[in-house]
Amino acid sequence: HGSAFVFHDNSRFAAKNFFFTEARKPKSLVNIDGFTWGGPIIKNRLFYFGGWEGTRERVSRNGLFTVPNPDQRQGDFSAYRTVIYDPTTGNLDGSVRTTFANNRIPLARQSAITRKLQELIPLPNRPGETSANYFNSGVQELNRDNFDVKVNFNRSDRHAIWGKYSRMSAHVVGQPALGVAVGPCLCDGLSGTGETLVQLAAIGHTMQLSPRFLWDGTISYTRMAQVALGSDYGKNLGLELLGIPGANGSDVRHSGLPIFNIAGGYTALGEGGLPLFRNDDSYTITSNFSLTKGAHELRFGLEGIRHHLNHWEPAVGAGPRGGFSFTQGVTGLRGGIPTNQFNGWATFLLGLPSSLGKSIQFIKMTTYEYQWGWYFRDRWQVGRNLTVSLGLRHELYPMMTRAGYGGIEIWDPNTNLVHLGGIAGKPRDLGIGTSKKLLAPRAGIAWRANKSTVVRTGYGINYNPMVLSRPLRGFHPLTLAQTFEAVNAFQPFQPIERGIPELEIPDISSGAVPLPASALMRTIAGQELNRGYVQSWNFIIERRLPASFVTSLGYVGTQTVRSFGDLNGNAAAPDTGSNGRPFFARFRRTADTWFWNGFLSAHYHSLQATFQRPLSAGLMLQGNYTWSQAINMTDDDGWAGVMFNYLPHFSRNRAPAGYNIPHIFALGYAYELPFGRGKKMARNRVAIALLSNWQLNGGFSSY
Repeated sequence: HGSAFVFHDNSRFAAKNFFFTEARKPKSLVNIDGFTWGGPIIKNRLFYFGGWEGTRERVSRNGLFTVPNPDQRQGDFSAYRTVIYDPTTGNLDGSVRTTFANNRIPLARQSAITRKLQELIPLPNRPGETSANYFNSGVQELNRDNFDVKVNFNRSDRHAIWGKYSRMSAHVVGQPALGVAVGPCLCDGLSGTGETLVQLAAIGHTMQLSPRFLWDGTISYTRMAQVALGSDYGKNLGLELLGIPGANGSDVRHSGLPIFNIAGGYTALGEGGLPLFRNDDSYTITSNFSLTKGAHELRFGLEGIRHHLNHWEPAVGAGPRGGFSFTQGVTGLRGGIPTNQFNGWATFLLGLPSSLGKSIQFIKMTTYEYQWGWYFRDRWQVGRNLTVSLGLRHELYPMMTRAGYGGIEIWDPNTNLVHLGGIAGKPRDLGIGTSKKLLAPRAGIAWRANKSTVVRTGYGINYNPMVLSRPLRGFHPLTLAQTFEAVNAFQPFQPIERGIPELEIPDISSGAVPLPASALMRTIAGQELNRGYVQSWNFIIERRLPASFVTSLGYVGTQTVRSFGDLNGNAAAPDTGSNGRPFFARFRRTADTWFWNGFLSAHYHSLQATFQRPLSAGLMLQGNYTWSQAINMTDDDGWAGVMFNYLPHFSRNRAPAGYNIPHIFALGYAYELPFGRGKKMARNRVAIALLSNWQLNGGFSSY
């Protein structure tokens, strides 16, 4: 037996984007085709099932971008409400400066490098605008194939075995919005090409040990391979085309255009997130037992996971091509009128970046990590109207290790040394402990008060299962990510013609390396890894009403304790520049230094109401309303920072979450029209042929 399906969608009936000037709408095509097939190999004993689904997308993507107008490209800002100050005048703190005459930067003062880069940027195509003045569109390409095959074997009446293999391969292409100058992608990701292959193999079984005792288990393996290359991969545009010393390198993986961030809302040039090469593996084993004994339904078991990360991806910092940031203050005046976007472009034309940097992969990022869990649950039918569920889970998360030298890295703020576990006799975990007491209790009660009313309540703890490989995968010395910053917001670091300083290559043989002052670093804070958890609780009353309506009203809340995140321990007080960084005086450190552990918190409280009417007399209704509040310190977890790192201002981080939506209302319905066979109306032959089995459905939401 089998099935086949075809889906096609195009832009024929879609509205044309307002900013398209051509008569024809851009073409968008989506095709999803596939089939399934299955049947017996040996009657009643051995069966197979397989399928394929292929997706082919050619979807239009577009956007508005900000590029300099022709007069800005010439250094002429006389037509704008701005004042461009000469950074070579006045004092180091940006005071007592003089302006460029008529807000025009002489050609002799402009950087030959940034002018050459400027020639690669397309001209505005929305005249009269100084922002969102360039519109472009492109086609996002996706070719994806999913294959699945599964075999089931009934070894006996009491023992069933199965095995499966799944494979997903995908090829994506995205076009850069600014052409050779790259910029954002006219796609849902990064510009260039990407190849992904995900494979899953698993076997499992279910065995009836006795009429009341069952055993089931699985063993699985997952592998993900991914390669993504930028649209300018293989071209050393920073070093060879623009002539920037220190950009790119002899390794082809360092090729492409460096990233250029220009303050004031201008679209960033270049791209810093590619290339990347990933090969990740995960092994999972589970074993579960179910036992029914009187009024108790018992279930217990274990789970073990081994993760292996293998990446070449120096994504920390500016990337392997190099990167430059141009700020407004370099052409501004301390205490003067506020700067604006034109000061940012003037700084770019002068070739005076406030910060610059580069990241190279010195040691390939590899991690090995185990996760273990054991649990026991008892669902107890206390009486006809009362059910109690009790459970306990014990989890264990040993410290991750690496290939090669085998351990983690910790920075010592007292000596400025990065210690490498597993080298020169140092322990792999460097003395960082992980808790062996992660106990997660769960409890739930369901009580039927009468035939129409049910009360449910519960409480549970869930520990954060995040793999440490994500936030700790590769800082110094695995990734040498150095950022060179100016002394304050009014000075550049150095002219772009001087390029990127050579990165310091460490000698790791002693198991401890000095941390360069300009190197970005993340290190575990303290001597214990504080893995966080989420407490969840609820109390809900459900009641059946007349006319088949069922409604519920309840409270649902969560409290997040010790969520993983960063605190920049080298954050300066406001308006103090690099001199105000805590580690500047002692180690001359100007780079961010993130102390990472579980220390953040969040909470969620909500009143939730629902009502529904199961399909009856041709009508089905369902609706819900939520009144809630979510407070946190950051929306992400693991690779997450806070907005206010200066300790006297740290409490300001606690605020409504980015996903906080106080009111949400949704309503949906389905109605079978009362026409045709078996209905009240229009039951003649013509009506039956034309009107039978029609249905109306719809929905409404507000938030």
